[in-house]
Amino acid sequence: MPSNRREFLTRAARALGSGALCTSTAAPKDLLATVAWPEELFGKALFAKMKWFNEPASATQSGDQLVVRTKPKTDYWRKTFYDYVTDNGHFFFLPVIGDFALESCVAGKYGALYDQAGLMVRIDSSNWLKCGLELVDHIGHASVVLTREFSDWSTIRGITTREPLWWRIVRKDSSLEVFTLSTAKTSSPRASAIFLCQLPSMPASCAVRPKELAANRLSTKSV
Repeated sequence: MPSNRREFLTRAARALGSGALCTSTAAPKDLLATVAWPEELFGKALFAKMKWFNEPASATQSGDQLVVRTKPKTDYWRKTFYDYVTDNGHFFFLPVIGDFALESCVAGKYGALYDQAGLMVRIDSSNWLKCGLELVDHIGHASVVLTREFSDWSTIRGITTREPLWWRIVRKDSSLEVFTLSTAKTSSPRASAIFLCQLPSMPASCAVRPKELAANRLSTKSV
C-alpha cells in the first residue's frame, strides 16, 4: 500500500484514463437545508446568496470576482492512507436541490505542495466531491477527490498553473460530471470531461473553493 500522496497520485493517474466511474452508497441523514433558487445565478447575484463554511484569512469581492487569501494548513481529506480527517478547507457555498451546473474560472498563486483551488459539491463531512488545480512536486494537476467516508483521489498531470482554468460540475439526477477547460490560446479549445460518478439522489451544497475566482455561474435548470 502506498505510504504517501505521491505514491497514491502515481497509481491514481494510471487508473484515471478518460474518467472514473463509481457506484452509489446509502444516503446520509444529516443534510443541509434544501433550498430552490431561480434558474440561473452568476456574479454578484450568486455571491449574495452564498456563505462561508470555514472562513479564509480574507475575502474581497470586486464585480464578478472573488479574491481570497487562504489560511495555512487547510484542506479536505478523509481517512484514506492517513487514517485522519481534515475538514477545515474554505468553502463558499449555497444549498441547491435537483439538477444543476456550476462553473467558475479559477486562478491562483500556487507555490507550496498541494496548493489547490476549485469547486466542491458537499452533502456532509463524509460525502463530497472537490475538483480543481492542485500543485504536486511543482507540477499542476487537474485533481478530483470523491469522498464517501473514504477519499478517492484522481488526477491528470501536466496542467499549467500560469493560466486561469475553467471548471464545471454538472449534476443530472444522481450523477455528477466534472469538466475542465484551459483559457490558454489554442486553435481549437475543448472542454474535457475528466470524471463521472454517482451520489445519492438528495440535496447538496455546491460551492467554490477559491484562491481567486471569476465569472462564477450556477444554473439550476435541466442539463
